[in-house]
Amino acid sequence: FISKLGPAETIVSAVCTASVYTGIDPNPSALIVGLASVSGTIVEQLVTGGVVGTIYAFMAKATTNNGQVLELPGFLAIVPDLI
Repeated sequence: FISKLGPAETIVSAVCTASVYTGIDPNPSALIVGLASVSGTIVEQLVTGGVVGTIYAFMAKATTNNGQVLELPGFLAIVPDLI
């Protein structure tokens, strides 16, 4: 989130969510394990599982000490094990 923060702005909390971008998974929120962690300008979220052939959309929402809510999206594709 560093490029979205002001000079003295810090992240005070964060939440990550998962949804299906393409494919079928009746419970995409099951990928999220525990709570998001904040370390400086970085938000981390542990994920697990997923349905092969599904692409998931993730959204990280961080709240700053100025009350600003920032969002960063990401994608995760679950592919078959090729080894």
